Amino acid sequence: MDPLFEEASIRGFFMERIARRVFQDKEMADKAFITGVLSLVDVLLGVPREEAVELMRIEEDIKRALLNREGTLGDMLSIVEGVQRWKFRQIKKILKSYRLTPQEVLELQAQAMRDYASLEF
Repeated sequence: MDPLFEEASIRGFFMERIARRVFQDKEMADKAFITGVLSLVDVLLGVPREEAVELMRIEEDIKRALLNREGTLGDMLSIVEGVQRWKFRQIKKILKSYRLTPQEVLELQAQAMRDYASLEF
């Protein structure tokens, strides 16, 4: 399996888990999953992020999250990237604003990895 595909999938599951925990809203969880999966589309396709995002027909809030880390989806993507890079200091304010602790997001990340591992290809 391609490691980039794996990473994009785990990001999707991770963002979906965060959205479910914070918002308990299926539509937000679905958008979060899509945003996470698409967050590496530029690397997967080998094109600039702006070009990749503009080619896709996706909702504006997902585009803003992917391009500028704006909005709620952008915040969740920043959390995912911060956790993956162990940059908890950089995401401290965002975590606090969503009432999440570093321990909670690490558990959500572990759950996302289990979600990915349970997929059958």
